Amino acid sequence: MTHDLVVQEGHTYVGYLWFQNDIAPNVTQSTINAHASLQFPGYVLGSTTADATLSAANTVPHKVWASMGISTGDPRRELEIDPAKGSAKLNVGGRANGTRISWADLTSDQGALVGCDAQDGALPGDSRCAGSIEFQFTVTTPSISVEPTVFGGSGQSFSTKSGKDETLDTRVTNRTDDPMTEITMSTRLPSGISFVDNVWIRRSDPSGDQQDWIRAATNDYGITGNLLFVHLARSDPLVPHGAIDVSFHVLIGDAATACGGSWQKIKNWAQHDDVTVESDLIASIDGTC
Repeated sequence: MTHDLVVQEGHTYVGYLWFQNDIAPNVTQSTINAHASLQFPGYVLGSTTADATLSAANTVPHKVWASMGISTGDPRRELEIDPAKGSAKLNVGGRANGTRISWADLTSDQGALVGCDAQDGALPGDSRCAGSIEFQFTVTTPSISVEPTVFGGSGQSFSTKSGKDETLDTRVTNRTDDPMTEITMSTRLPSGISFVDNVWIRRSDPSGDQQDWIRAATNDYGITGNLLFVHLARSDPLVPHGAIDVSFHVLIGDAATACGGSWQKIKNWAQHDDVTVESDLIASIDGTC
């Protein structure tokens, strides 16, 4: 991927996810069903990573990983990262050059098909088919932010294993100078991970002082299948630059585990008025074959 990057508010950047069939020089066999997947953050608080995988059905190993560090240059500085979802395209020496890539496909667990002469998953082992997926993103300051973590951890990823009970904490912060009411927070779990407990809420003021945890009222949240929806600050406004933490338990099930391990994306959103921000929490789950 693009080298590590220090971003600034109001700037637009171009990222590259590089790929090639690294087969022996005297062999031209094509990959089968080659996909590129990008786990791209919706915000950065101090520093974070964008993580990418390239996989194919007939390669050893079947999947390889790469990461790009993204930093604000200040561990206390938070910025929103807004991808230009129509900007992703293939850069290759074959006829597929310039093909537009679906952002939804690219950021899915499976990823988007890549290719050289067509977007068909075939990458011959010659140099003209080494290329990249190019995409653009703009960096801004959000009015609201959502920051998911696992209890006792930090950052936007954690390691776990099948059968383990994990506590997930999500912080929603008012980034403006005005009080906020009617905020909503949502979490969608991937297949194989399930909600197992009540929802707890805690407020923090701008100085960092925290109230005690309280159980959320039953009419302030709902769980439907793998989706949690929480109403925040309905009648008691969230003070400027204050935060609300939402905590709940999940169970890592066998269905979330694959041979050799897997990455699972836990999606999180916060919304106020017409502003919606999102951020993913990546669970790296140990697996056995």
